[in-house]
Amino acid sequence: MLHKIHPRARRAVACAAILIASHSVADGADRTWTNAGGGTFQTTTNWAASLVPGAADRAIFDATGFQTAY
Repeated sequence: MLHKIHPRARRAVACAAILIASHSVADGADRTWTNAGGGTFQTTTNWAASLVPGAADRAIFDATGFQTAY
């Protein structure tokens, strides 16, 4: 015997699915480089609040310093 799904329940499930699908899994943050003298990307003391940017974060560099490409 098949159970009838009520229209309200069907709408509620559809709305929940849309909300879950539209939610961003990783909310990144801005991370600002503070070492004008250079340094390595992974060193925590080179970043404001000692937080190295992660995959979802945005790394911000001030253009007044010098840059060395490796």
